[in-house]
Amino acid sequence: MKLQKAVESGDLIFVEAEDFPLRGDWAKMQSTDSSGGAYLQFNGKNHYKSVDEKHTITQEITIPQAGSYTVKWCMRQPSDAEGDKSNDIWICFADAIQKGKGKEITGFHKYYGRSKQTFGFNGSIEMGHEHSWLSVKFPKPGVYEMQISGRSELLQVDRFLLFKNMSADDARELAEIRR
Repeated sequence: MKLQKAVESGDLIFVEAEDFPLRGDWAKMQSTDSSGGAYLQFNGKNHYKSVDEKHTITQEITIPQAGSYTVKWCMRQPSDAEGDKSNDIWICFADAIQKGKGKEITGFHKYYGRSKQTFGFNGSIEMGHEHSWLSVKFPKPGVYEMQISGRSELLQVDRFLLFKNMSADDARELAEIRR
C-alpha cells in the first residue's frame, strides 16, 4: 500500500504531537530528527496513580472513514532514562469506542513504549496489569477528540499513527516514508 493511497483512503492518519495545544508542563521542542521538526516533551513530575487534569491536552482529529483503527506512536526516552522510565502517558478517546484485548474500555489508560536515541514506532496500553494494543472504533466519519495527559517525566512524543486495513509493519514502513 502506497503512502498517498493510505492517507487519501483514511487508512493511515498522522497526528503530530506538536499540534496539540499546550498546557501544564508540556513543552514543544525543536529537533531535526522528528517528523515536522518538533516533538512534545513532558517536563512535569511523574503522575503514575492518576490523571492530572492540568497536564491533559486535547487535539481534534478528523476521521475520514468509519472503522476500527490501531493506535501507535513514535516516542523516545531520554538516553539516560532507566529501561522503563520516561516512557508513558495517559491516553483517552472519550467520544469513540476504545478497545484493549478485544474488550471495550473507557476513560484514560496508561500508554507506553520503549525507545532510546531515536523515535521508535511502538505503543501499548496497560489495563489492570494486562498489556494490549489500543484500538479505537470511530462509528462514523467526523471530528473526534484525542486526549493525552502527562504521566512520566521527560517523555518525548513525536507523533501518533492511527491505521486500519494494514499490518503494523506496513504502517511502520509508511510512517518512515513520510519522515
